[in-house]
Amino acid sequence: MGYRLSPQFIQSLLYRYDPQRKQSLNFDAFVQSCVLLKSLTDIFRQKDTQMRGMIQISYEEFLSAVFACTF
Repeated sequence: MGYRLSPQFIQSLLYRYDPQRKQSLNFDAFVQSCVLLKSLTDIFRQKDTQMRGMIQISYEEFLSAVFACTF
């Protein structure tokens, strides 16, 4: 999908979406993680108007973004 994610982030993703700790994702978990990643990336890009890869947001803005993406 074009994302450059650190090994630490991948481990966090596996921890969240691989409850049996098989170091793999089933199709449903993969799709769910991709949808969340895409949604959060879109929200981030709206705030990153200068395309620097960094944003500054309040705690409440952060929570609103996460809750908007929770399903």
